[in-house]
Amino acid sequence: MSSLHAWEQAAAAACVPLAVKGVNRPVIEGSISSGSIGQVNLSAVSAGQHVAEHDRRAVGMTEGDYVLACLQLRGTGELTQDSRSAVVGPREFVFFDSTRPFKWILQSQFEQIVVRFPRSLISNRFPIDSALFVARSIPALTGVGRLVADYLITLAGEREQIGSSASASRISETAVDLLGGLVSEVMQCQSMPRSNLHEMHLRQIHHHLATNFHRPELNAETIAAELGISIRYAHRLFDEQPKSLGKTIFEYRLEKAAAWLRDPVFRSRSVEQIACSAGFKSAAHFSRAFRHRFETTPRAFRVER
Repeated sequence: MSSLHAWEQAAAAACVPLAVKGVNRPVIEGSISSGSIGQVNLSAVSAGQHVAEHDRRAVGMTEGDYVLACLQLRGTGELTQDSRSAVVGPREFVFFDSTRPFKWILQSQFEQIVVRFPRSLISNRFPIDSALFVARSIPALTGVGRLVADYLITLAGEREQIGSSASASRISETAVDLLGGLVSEVMQCQSMPRSNLHEMHLRQIHHHLATNFHRPELNAETIAAELGISIRYAHRLFDEQPKSLGKTIFEYRLEKAAAWLRDPVFRSRSVEQIACSAGFKSAAHFSRAFRHRFETTPRAFRVER
């Protein structure tokens, strides 16, 4: 058990400076253990429900320019950065950036592995602006995600022995290569960065979706009209994204609904009410889509979680 101040000190050493708030308690039950392998720092974090914020003051206190990756092992958390939020469950990755504010809402007892590395390590290999991939949940149950997750779990467990080995630097670079490859896989990145205008419009669309997804009438056409861009251009912006604009809207609603279903705060709300709040026009349509996406019914999903 740690005081909030002690937890903030441990988090700053292992991750970045954070302002921590407990939920109904002035202490946090948990532990942070970390170690370095080359230029990569790996931390195993286990704790209870709390909120951790890297606000503008904390950004100014951060010594170094880091990209961070979190592999959630148990429990659920929500990371918000750049007006985008990602709900992260077991065996899912999320990236975040030390140079801009972010906020973690850890909703229950959780375990995670946090990897911190200098931005230069990944920017030299993969020329992708971090604003494009932070606060996006990335599954790690199959394919490249599983490969990277298994590698990091092994590294975290053996970090003391590996950290003192002659191969530490090479092993840490392999970890960054794998994380960069995961980002490339998800973003389908090109060899050259996107234009600033292209990037700006993508951010506008994601922000608009995050604040308006609850509206059933929201679709590609209404987003384009409300942002003052053509529908054809709106669709073209997503040509290099993992999913089309329409699919992105649909998936965002499903992910929000799933997060609410497993959040005790929303336990009193019916499945129909959650479906409506997430922007679905009917409970039947929501149930079909949810079953197709998560391979279970909304009610079963709520009980399982």
